[in-house]
Amino acid sequence: MNRSNYDMATPINSLQQPSNNINNLVRNVENNIETIGNINSNVPQPVNLTYNPTIGHQYVHQPTLVPNYQPPTVVKQEHLEIPVGLEKKSLYQTLLVNSKEYLIMILLFSLLAHKKVSRLFIMYIPGLNTIDSPIPSLIIRGVVFTILSGLVKQCV
Repeated sequence: MNRSNYDMATPINSLQQPSNNINNLVRNVENNIETIGNINSNVPQPVNLTYNPTIGHQYVHQPTLVPNYQPPTVVKQEHLEIPVGLEKKSLYQTLLVNSKEYLIMILLFSLLAHKKVSRLFIMYIPGLNTIDSPIPSLIIRGVVFTILSGLVKQCV
């Protein structure tokens, strides 16, 4: 584009510049802010605000609390005599003492593992005869064995 052919609509020099001074603009803005502040708050503001950094602080002395020391109370405990003559029983003696219980457990297990008892469970418990797997019958016999073994331990 050729500058000689470029014709501006209005030359920059011919534009009117405002004759207001910057100081006048600042003064007008400050006046507007003051009038808006006075309209928003009806409380009169003090005219002379001064900064006084040497305002005296009053310290209140609080008495410190000293805990009262009380010596701990001494409680005498009676000494319990621990029997010194505890002997460990041999494996043979433990088996002899508990042999009655072990014999009953073996008999219970053998009884519940027998085929005729398994057939009794299948015939008298509804729903077991429709299932082809022996696992539900085995679980029920295990629960019965646990209950019976608990009763044997309490009674013997």
